[in-house]
Amino acid sequence: CASFGRKVKDAYGGQCAACGLGQRLVEAAHILPVGLEGPDTPRNGIALCPNHHTAFDKHLMWIQPVFHRIKLHHSIHSAAERGDEPCARFIESTRAYASVPDATDFRPAAQYLSSRYESFKAEYLWAES
Repeated sequence: CASFGRKVKDAYGGQCAACGLGQRLVEAAHILPVGLEGPDTPRNGIALCPNHHTAFDKHLMWIQPVFHRIKLHHSIHSAAERGDEPCARFIESTRAYASVPDATDFRPAAQYLSSRYESFKAEYLWAES
């Protein structure tokens, strides 16, 4: 829904919650996919740049439901350790904690993050370590 995207991007000031990239490159990501009964509301959304959005959708990025700490999949860290410069830059650009909107009505709801991880439990086993 266009209004979902606009509301989420506006709530984050047009910047990626994971790295701060703006320049109209930010996208509105659903936390709990619509196909899994995730609503088109700002509390089920987070503004992410295309790289962080893809990492989130592919379960390579985990955002802790309450404090919004970010973890990246070990494969990204392993690649960086092997000298993969783009992966190293991706890690360096990723904040330790996702930024959240000032307005509480637009902050990601812990229930949607928790439901996402429960729905894709096998994909997020790595995040438990």
